[in-house]
Amino acid sequence: MMVIVVAASGWSLTNAASRFLPHTPGRFETFISNTVADGITIGCDGGLTHNIAVSKYLGAKYLPIHNYCGGFPILDLRIGDSVIIAEVGEFAVVDFRSVPFGNIPATALRGLGGEVILQTSYRDNSAMRAVGLNRSLSG
Repeated sequence: MMVIVVAASGWSLTNAASRFLPHTPGRFETFISNTVADGITIGCDGGLTHNIAVSKYLGAKYLPIHNYCGGFPILDLRIGDSVIIAEVGEFAVVDFRSVPFGNIPATALRGLGGEVILQTSYRDNSAMRAVGLNRSLSG
């Protein structure tokens, strides 16, 4: 089972090259760095973006992150893996889906299980991967 930790907001480093903690198997540390009312993921400071409009449409908290900005570990998540979001709680992966580019992401994600949805692009940028999370019993 993989455990991913999303660290509290406010964490920052001054050197842009060291904004992302190194990924170690079973651990991923990041933060929710910004919120947008509508639109696409912004910035590249290693944190997730909370997209309010897509969250409302999906009925789940939608937290995308660019792959090259710290989102690569999302590609390795499988059903049952744990995700710990600091100051939010512990979640378990309950669903995942690949979404080809060109689709409207919110529409393509409709019906994905989970109260929280993480999304990033595959390494070759051929498509996007979304992972649905539900609060775990231990969190």
